[in-house]
Amino acid sequence: GGEHSGTAHIRTSGVGFVFVALIIPWFRGKVKALSAERLDGRVRPENNIGYFSRSVLYCDLPLLYDTAVRGGIAVDSLVFAILFAVCTVGIGKYNTGLIGDKTYSLTASVCPVTDLVRTADPEKDRAELEAIDRVIDTELATAMPERTGISLFWDPEENFVRPFSDADYSGYMKAYAGLLLRYPGTALNCVTNIFLDTSGIRTQADGSPTARLGSDLALYLFDEDNAVGEAWASFGGLYKDPIDLPLRNTVMRGIACLDAEGRCTPVFHVAFNLLIPVILCLCCWIYHLARKKWGYGILLLFTLCRIPLIFAASPAPYFMYYLSVYYMGYIWFIVTLAEIRGLRKR
Repeated sequence: GGEHSGTAHIRTSGVGFVFVALIIPWFRGKVKALSAERLDGRVRPENNIGYFSRSVLYCDLPLLYDTAVRGGIAVDSLVFAILFAVCTVGIGKYNTGLIGDKTYSLTASVCPVTDLVRTADPEKDRAELEAIDRVIDTELATAMPERTGISLFWDPEENFVRPFSDADYSGYMKAYAGLLLRYPGTALNCVTNIFLDTSGIRTQADGSPTARLGSDLALYLFDEDNAVGEAWASFGGLYKDPIDLPLRNTVMRGIACLDAEGRCTPVFHVAFNLLIPVILCLCCWIYHLARKKWGYGILLLFTLCRIPLIFAASPAPYFMYYLSVYYMGYIWFIVTLAEIRGLRKR
């Protein structure tokens, strides 16, 4: 794993949470002012609110909805949401353009495809296997059953991914769909294991997490056997190395809820348990539907719909893939509790 996988996102998102915590009181007051200052159904331009970071949008959708409906600036919120969606999709498209081809797109399917190749019948499924072989080395996948598809994908020595055209990629995806319909159990078993490894429930035999949190020390092990450390060492920069490496390691393990040996502590199975926020989110959705809060219900449905999409497309047990769902589950729970408390006070 690397610094991009989990705890790095938690650290940066933590800054977003602090920002949200500081801005909510101001925002609430601004909403009241907007409601009081509306003239002829229009909001004064100087009071428009457009200073939100990506963290705020992900972590405070309930507040945006509350502002749009109760504060009377539905158009402003809608425009902001559309602009954010366009920018998010645009960044993804731009990143794909920089890569130059669809190679990285394979990561969403390479794990189940590799397992399906191993399960497929060489004769009955010859057409599908040939189509897949134009993109990835099916013989290598079969010859190394102990390796996952994503580990072969990132291994520079194996040449697992072949040079391919857009037509080859299209044929690959069609073949994947065909094998998926014939052997759904194989693909389901693959993605289920990835989810369970990500969920914070399982651990390795040595007690370390199966979920990749990015809390390892690989970047700072500058030895010949560590390609990641060597690559990191090749970059210059005044702030690249930590001021105090032992302190950095201690803090990283603390954030990841690991002990000094890198093993999971009891807190880990609660703090990084994905099932807890998922269940909370589902309960909140049922509650708001029961109370006919359709706006909240739709927003919660957006969060819940992300879960099967991530479940099906996660190439490896990186906690970062579920980070938005993880945050939103707890945020919706707090919002729902606040609403229940408010109803009891009335």
